[in-house]
Amino acid sequence: MKAVDNSAAVLAIASMTARRFLRSRILLIALVFAALPLLPFLLGASADSSEPNRWRDFVGLTSAMQLLVAALLAAPAIAEEIEDKTYAYLWSRPISRWTVLAGKLFTASLLGIALFAVTTVAGKAVTGFSDAAMVGKAIVGLGLGVITASCMAAAFGTLMPKYPLAFSISYFLVLDMGIGAMPFAGARISVMHNVMAIAGHGEAESFFTSLGWLLGLAAFWTVIGLWRLTRNELSTGS
Repeated sequence: MKAVDNSAAVLAIASMTARRFLRSRILLIALVFAALPLLPFLLGASADSSEPNRWRDFVGLTSAMQLLVAALLAAPAIAEEIEDKTYAYLWSRPISRWTVLAGKLFTASLLGIALFAVTTVAGKAVTGFSDAAMVGKAIVGLGLGVITASCMAAAFGTLMPKYPLAFSISYFLVLDMGIGAMPFAGARISVMHNVMAIAGHGEAESFFTSLGWLLGLAAFWTVIGLWRLTRNELSTGS
């Protein structure tokens, strides 16, 4: 068989993944989770607080929720192919293995970014916040956080194919959020910590410092995922 161009393969896998999401309930569940940070403010939470404080609280809740949504969308990326044993069919196609991961991550990240961009704009309305620059920073931070968390969750799925979602959510809830809340330099390995910093909250770190940490985390875990894909012939439970 003639080899397929890598860019065409990535787009084909991305399109297939998008169709899968549209036919499943995952996208609806992700939308519900993405909108959850709006609920407390719609019900009057922090009504006596200033608008900047309400906004900070909203961004904090949203930066935590974007980890869970990214896990929901990306953790099964490769794990579902392993569990359903469809990876053998994919590997037999004339495409590079990395294009499968890239295509799935592209769709998962794009959907997550879109969901949280809409949620952030809605959050501006429900909190009464009016600083457009800070809203823009929050959208950028959350978008970068979605990409990083998606790369991590997809890698977790290649390492723990039987329980990709449970492992990813556990990691983000226990380690990422826990470390990110601690006031020491090690907090920089937390996605949530860097998202909050880029959004203009948390420690006074430069944009490029937090961006570097997020890119580093995404690259590290993507390499782990790719290594796992090319290391050997994957099998259920391996």
